[in-house]
Amino acid sequence: QLSDGKVYDVTGQGKKDFQQGTVRTYFLPAEVIRRNPITILRAIKYACKYGFNLSKDLREAIGESVNLLAESYDNGRLEMAFDEIIMQGATSGARMIKENGLENLFMLVKKERV
Repeated sequence: QLSDGKVYDVTGQGKKDFQQGTVRTYFLPAEVIRRNPITILRAIKYACKYGFNLSKDLREAIGESVNLLAESYDNGRLEMAFDEIIMQGATSGARMIKENGLENLFMLVKKERV
């Protein structure tokens, strides 16, 4: 929402996605994730926050890109992002972390802290 009170849907799919409870990227998910891997955790965080699901193409891109997170960010940054997911709802956050193949990275990041 901008200062004029209107909502702009640049993709033309926003209303449909909102009604169906779907999180997706504006551009090809694999490209978005390659450029900014933390998008993986942000997408999961917002899906948990609003009770939405990830689009099929986004889930597939995440499955192919999990290693980019570990390679691109230090454990402190990853822990913060994982904590934001869990704060949205521990059960849904843990489920989405596991469903998207991130549980090993989650455990590694948390283990480093202990």
